[in-house]
Amino acid sequence: MTKSDIVATWTLELVEGKYIIEFIHNTLTGRRGIFVNDKQYLRTDWMFHLLGTEIFEIGTNRCEICIDADDFEYSYTLSVNQKKYETFIEKQSKFLHTWIYNDETLDSEFRIVMDKETMDVYVNGKMVKTESEFGDDCTMMLFNIDEKINGVIKTFHSGTMKKGIVQKLVINDKIIE
Repeated sequence: MTKSDIVATWTLELVEGKYIIEFIHNTLTGRRGIFVNDKQYLRTDWMFHLLGTEIFEIGTNRCEICIDADDFEYSYTLSVNQKKYETFIEKQSKFLHTWIYNDETLDSEFRIVMDKETMDVYVNGKMVKTESEFGDDCTMMLFNIDEKINGVIKTFHSGTMKKGIVQKLVINDKIIE
C-alpha cells in the first residue's frame, strides 16, 4: 500500500491536536487504507465490494468515510460524529480558538486551545488548570504552559457588534497571534 494510492485527504483540528487523515482506495484490487498523521489505522488487502463505509475513531470522535460511485467516478466523504466534514469544521471553528507558540529558548512548540463553550484550556492536547481573574477591561485566564512558562488568555469586547468577544493569548508580555 503506497501513498500514491491516496484518493482523499482531510485535516481535522481537534482539542487533542491536528490530524491529517489520508484515505487509500485501489479500485482495481479493492485495497483500502486509512492513515492518520502517517500512522496506519486500517488496511484491507482485498475486497469485492468497492463501495461502502469505513469507521474509525480519533480520540473520542467517531469518523466515517463513505465511498460512493457517481457515473464512472468514486466520491469519498468524511463524517465526524455523524456530521458532514464541512459542518463539523465550521462548528469547531466557532467554539475552538487555537494558538501556536514557539519557545526558542526551549526549542519547543506548544499548541494552546481554548474551548469557548466550556472555557477549558488545553496545552498540547492536555487540559490544564486555569485561574480566572477580572480586570478593568477584560477577564483573564491564567495557566501554566510548562514549569517555566505561564500563559494568560484575555477575553474582552472588541468594541464592535460585528466582531463581538475577542480572546488574546499573552505569554511573557507578548501577544501571540
